[in-house]
Amino acid sequence: MAGKVHPNGLGINLKPKKEKELVKWFLACLLFGKVKFIKSDKKLEQMKSLVVFYSMTGTTKKVAETIRKILKCDSEEILDMRPRKGVLGYLRSGKEAMLKNLCKIKEAKKNPALYDLTIIGTPVWSFNVSSPVRAYLHHNKEKFSRVAFFCTMGGSGGKNAFAEMEKICGKGPVALLELRAREVANNKLMAKVKAFASEIINS
Repeated sequence: MAGKVHPNGLGINLKPKKEKELVKWFLACLLFGKVKFIKSDKKLEQMKSLVVFYSMTGTTKKVAETIRKILKCDSEEILDMRPRKGVLGYLRSGKEAMLKNLCKIKEAKKNPALYDLTIIGTPVWSFNVSSPVRAYLHHNKEKFSRVAFFCTMGGSGGKNAFAEMEKICGKGPVALLELRAREVANNKLMAKVKAFASEIINS
């Protein structure tokens, strides 16, 4: 059975990202052992991936590090050059996101053109992609081969942020992951992250 199990073959639909379906797939992985996303060490070695993220509070960084460990890939944190601490920083961040402004970020150390897949993560600000991630996308959109997106949010806005990211990149993502901040804080992210990783490997 190892290496031949696919979610669709078990009647599990991962596309809507419903928690019930994700949990079913996670349990199936535990039951069958080395199913597709676990058995794909060879494919992981062949696929060179980069996780790029911005994180103001550490929430998105925690998700990015989890993805990096599962996929055994490189990572890079987007470094903002604008102070965002306190109430003024919070308000400035929301305004930038709403107005779709670009902000100054430090030059990236890793070139996404050297990777088969770039996995990009953002916090959701005012129902939009964060301005540091928007800046990164604009600076590097010609360098992406394939992309996948993930986001963290207090409530909602993930779909709108993903639509923005896709529009800027000009590429459809091979996989999407939305996580609420409380899921990350309470360490209830693993099933969704593993399903996201599985979708990436099998894409």
